[in-house]
Amino acid sequence: MLQRIRVALALVVVLAVVLAPAACNDDPAVPAVDTLNDDEVVALVHGLATVGQLTDTEMPEAGAPAVQCPLGGGVAFSGTVTADSTATTKTLRSEIVMTPQDCRFEARGTTFTASGAPDIRQTGDVTITGFFEQIEVDYDITGAVDWETGTPARQGTCNVALDLEGEIELPGVESADTVAVLRGTLSGTMCDEAINMSLDSIGGD
Repeated sequence: MLQRIRVALALVVVLAVVLAPAACNDDPAVPAVDTLNDDEVVALVHGLATVGQLTDTEMPEAGAPAVQCPLGGGVAFSGTVTADSTATTKTLRSEIVMTPQDCRFEARGTTFTASGAPDIRQTGDVTITGFFEQIEVDYDITGAVDWETGTPARQGTCNVALDLEGEIELPGVESADTVAVLRGTLSGTMCDEAINMSLDSIGGD
């Protein structure tokens, strides 16, 4: 059970960003810069979350071969997840680095090629109280990704600087449902646009 939670939490923050209403600057006064609209940004992050789930076993060792993306290229992972315990709580502290490498995928009807600029990093703690009675999340998500999409191709770089605070609700022990629900607040910037919102994001096996 703990191993399953450990792996899920290593990716749940990336999944959380999927619901963020973020977009790069699409001001028509700056036509020389390729941009993504709101729907395309959501699709890009959804796709990155999906390729992230390809590593649904142990966290790969640093320097391990990149995991293959659905349409070509790959994504490399490195990092650590360590645990500290007290009599009533367990804290999982993670430092995870995700580096897309010409990773090509389709998400919500849009095809992207993504590369780390240089990578996306998530650092923070998940605190488990009792026997998973309460699971609190506090993560920083930072970095940037180069993207390309469309015909003729548009390309650009999307910066990420987000803070996620919230709680994870697990299904009951007797439930056949494997879905965990993250409820929290996502704030900061995505593609240089301000974000401050509540969200419900779903991740699971």
